[in-house]
Amino acid sequence: MAMPLNHGECRKSLDLLRDCGYMDGLLKLLSTDAKTGIIGSETDIRRRTRIFGENRMTLPSITSFLDHWARQFEDSQIVMLIVAATIYLVFCLFQSESQAYMETLTIYAGAVLATVIAAWAEHKQERQFLKIKDEVNNTTVTVFRGQYGTESEIFVKELVVGDVISVQ
Repeated sequence: MAMPLNHGECRKSLDLLRDCGYMDGLLKLLSTDAKTGIIGSETDIRRRTRIFGENRMTLPSITSFLDHWARQFEDSQIVMLIVAATIYLVFCLFQSESQAYMETLTIYAGAVLATVIAAWAEHKQERQFLKIKDEVNNTTVTVFRGQYGTESEIFVKELVVGDVISVQ
């Protein structure tokens, strides 16, 4: 996703637009027409793709489950729980009751279970978000292409620089 331009970048963009001749100059530079769009032949599409690149939203990589789980142990409450359980375990070692350490093991098990559940939820949420984000590549738009500006429905990922789209 593009970051918003600051004032200096906007000024530079406006200066570039002025230097190329505003809309008419930009259309000429891109070999397109405001009403009929681009030629739209396979050769024209390949040439534009080669020069300007594909119009595809790149998706970030998914963080692994183990990374999500490791990050759960950065939570101060989990750290405090583990430290408290460890201190309690040390005191239990000096008691005469042989079952005293079981409470500590239960606290450890609870902490591990809580972190696994939280990491699983984060991992699943991230995967769902990327799946939704990928749907943008499958959205269709109406473009004007060809000698007479014929309307065509194409996927967003098939757009090329110079396409004139219908905004509704």
